[in-house]
Amino acid sequence: TREYSHVAVIAGTGWHRGVIGIAASKISERINRPCVVISVDGGLGHGSARSIEAYHLLDGLTACADLFERFGGHSHAAGLTIKAERIDEFRRRLNAHAATQLTEADLQPRILIDADLPAEAITFELAEQLRALEPFGAGNPRPVFLTRNLRVMTEPLVMKERHLKLRLGGADRRPLETVWWQGVEKTEHTPGINAGLEMAYTIETNTWNNEVRLQLSVADLRQVASA
Repeated sequence: TREYSHVAVIAGTGWHRGVIGIAASKISERINRPCVVISVDGGLGHGSARSIEAYHLLDGLTACADLFERFGGHSHAAGLTIKAERIDEFRRRLNAHAATQLTEADLQPRILIDADLPAEAITFELAEQLRALEPFGAGNPRPVFLTRNLRVMTEPLVMKERHLKLRLGGADRRPLETVWWQGVEKTEHTPGINAGLEMAYTIETNTWNNEVRLQLSVADLRQVASA
């Protein structure tokens, strides 16, 4: 319901406390909302919380402080301990607090673009230059690029019923091998041959049979009308 649409508070028994932080982070990333995962054991819940950029998590938890046995953290990650019978009230109150802080725009997934590239600039040499910036991680995210005026050159290949392998080309028609992980789930209409696309992506290399190849990994794409 809309009353509970701003924060996911998920509780269950038998969950290993060592992985609930990872689970909260993955769920938050997937649904673009703050998430709290609580492992309940013997009437007591141990929770791990992760937030999105727009929501100050510790402020939200502080507004519910009387419900916890203890809690602590910072703006985007926190931990808490709560009696099981208080979890429903916690879910209601945290959502009520978040509803006053978050707009609909805040809850829309956003991708930060580092540069707008023409298709002809996507080269193996650029991929090699990017490798000099590794290792990529939380403090050093992999650069995301945007390219317009792409076209699908061959029929997309579905891998393991979930992922899409695409061969795209720009004005020079040079094929760009592209993978869209979970692409089947993320699009209502798989782009067909000659479909026009705008795509946000990362540039990577893939080794196959001892051959290093350029590979694009889709962050998001949009089909556009043919020119």
